Amino acid sequence: MSASHDANASYAVYVANAKDATITLLHLDGSAETLTTVDSYASDAKPGPIVFSADGSTLYSATRGDKSISSYRIDPHSGALTPVARTQVGAGLVYLTLTPNQRFAAGVSYSDHKLVVVRTADLDQPTATPVAEVEGINRAHSVVASPDGSFLYVASLGNDTLHGFKISDDGSLEALPTVAVADGFGPRHQVISSDGRTLYVVSEFLAQVAQFSIDTATGALSLEKISSRFDALSSQKPGFADAADSEQGTDGLIWAADLHLAEQQGYVYVSDRTSSQLIGLDLELNEVSAAATEKQPRAFDISSDGRFAVGSGEQSTEAALYRVEASTGALTPLDKAAVGNGPDWVAILPLGR
Repeated sequence: MSASHDANASYAVYVANAKDATITLLHLDGSAETLTTVDSYASDAKPGPIVFSADGSTLYSATRGDKSISSYRIDPHSGALTPVARTQVGAGLVYLTLTPNQRFAAGVSYSDHKLVVVRTADLDQPTATPVAEVEGINRAHSVVASPDGSFLYVASLGNDTLHGFKISDDGSLEALPTVAVADGFGPRHQVISSDGRTLYVVSEFLAQVAQFSIDTATGALSLEKISSRFDALSSQKPGFADAADSEQGTDGLIWAADLHLAEQQGYVYVSDRTSSQLIGLDLELNEVSAAATEKQPRAFDISSDGRFAVGSGEQSTEAALYRVEASTGALTPLDKAAVGNGPDWVAILPLGR
């Protein structure tokens, strides 16, 4: 499956570094296929999940330690950041998304087991009072919005379930029927296809991907299939919740983290932290590739045109650039660039839009 693209496109790549509380700005040159470190921005709090406004003018980063969201103005040509505000939202968020109409920011707290929705317009103030909160979502780990902005979906890693909500014009939420994945699945990160009809979610403990169909009228989810165990992880055993904090640790266990689509090319990719690999599947959920990446890859991203992937590792101070091979799904290593300590989020933004 081929994709049209601008071979001369350039991108800003932002890497949130938890250990030294910085955001690294990298430049990805699509013509030269190079990755270059440009700048580093210090924060008063440890940056985490990153999301962009629809017009690419603003970067928002959730900071778990002080339960806030930091906002930055983005230079459209260089990607340089100018701080705008740090806003207290009352929860330490492990995932952040904006509704397509840009009116609301939704985030989930793993430790507080809840979903929080705030007005995006309030994120230039010291405090934003949530317009909606849903508690009791055990180990909530991600939230995504449907492309039409009608629904939110939250993954509960602790209960092996997905929770759907219809979101109204004022930000209030109406719960949809909760859907089970499979016992011991541990749903972590999610992504929705551009037509809004398919949701993919990765298992932290098995690294398998579950595919759900979405009823675009009602928001209802229906489980379609779950991928087989990956050959690339055949020597590893299933993981379990908070294994990293246990006496055993994660050695020899599957410890998947992030999930992204190269939709135009027809692939979905998963990171596994124990083996330090990025694993590719086609959209029928067949394993097609595996690439070594930086040590303990909690986060990676794929450019919006699907041409490039950038991976980072929590135990590495470099980010790695790959070309997505449209014909096979393989990730071809191209370049590396320096980042900060403890990178735990990667986000790619096209420049000059």
